[in-house]
This record gives sequence, structure tokens and C-alpha cells, in this order.
Amino acid sequence: VALIAAGIKKGQTILTPDFSFIATANSAKYIQARAQYVDIDEKTFNMDAAKTEEAIKKTNAAVVMPVSLYGQAYDADAIHEAARDAGAKIISDNCQAIGAEWRGKRNFGDD
Repeated sequence: VALIAAGIKKGQTILTPDFSFIATANSAKYIQARAQYVDIDEKTFNMDAAKTEEAIKKTNAAVVMPVSLYGQAYDADAIHEAARDAGAKIISDNCQAIGAEWRGKRNFGDD
């Protein structure tokens, strides 16, 4: 539903972590978008910010869908900046880290 509300169309690229619950990636499949997986940071198990930035540039992604995992927030500063610079939307999946904070903020996604 979030991808549809964001105006994402068939064939557009969605970036999501390669280590997470399948529902995030499946949301792209349901609207016939293309899920592209981004490697994780080995310490946090969240999307690696540098690899996310590279993937945004390589794929011209329409949406970045980071997942906060194991109670830890992803690097919202770096990932959001890279997405915004490229004109990509941000849809955060925080189901696996309810209450996680990044710099004192509990809610992520496009501000």
C-alpha cells in the first residue's frame, strides 16, 4: 500500500536490504516493481549506507526501503541524504525495531 501511495509504478526499482523479513521485498513484487537488494553492515545488520548510496546511483531507484532490525535503527542520516540527493522516496520498515531511535527520533521515512 505504501508503494502505491507513493506513486511507484510497474518496473521501477525499489532498494531493500538483502537480510530482512521477506515482506519488504515482496511489496515490490505485488505491484510489479523490481526489488534490488543492498548488502548489510556486518555490525548492525541494517542496510550499509555506502552500499545503499552506490546502489541508488547504479539503479536510479525510485524508492529506498530501509529496515531497522533487531531493535537498532538504520543510519537514517546517510541513507536519507543519498536518497534525497537522487530524488528517491524513502519508505521505512520499522516493524522489527519498534521504538528504535536514530539521533533521538523514532519515526523515519520522508519527513
